[in-house]
Amino acid sequence: MTGFDRRALLLSGGALALGTLGLLAARPDERGGMHDTYFAGLSAALTRAGLMRPVLVIDRARLSANIAAIRASVDAARLPLRVVAKSLPSPDLLGAVMDGMGSQRLMVFSAEMLRQLAPLHPGPII
Repeated sequence: MTGFDRRALLLSGGALALGTLGLLAARPDERGGMHDTYFAGLSAALTRAGLMRPVLVIDRARLSANIAAIRASVDAARLPLRVVAKSLPSPDLLGAVMDGMGSQRLMVFSAEMLRQLAPLHPGPII
């Protein structure tokens, strides 16, 4: 039969409508989803501090643990390490990561970045 099957069209349309309604019902709330305990605690601390604008929060304990994990992996593989300067746009933070990694080598992406970092880190940095 090459004709138009009205029943199949109606069933397909109904299935499409139900699927769309299901997707809309499953959509997260406009106010965002639930945070785990760690991020909920950070959010509460920022609210208590009156910081109701975008801020950078650095968890020094987690940063130190991440540095230790990366350093152990890199040391075990005997790989040379360069800290990516672009990812750490704070000289103090960059210095702390370099110290933790035991590396004075940096990966820089422009001559301007190199000019700014060279006075802060005497000796070869690339």
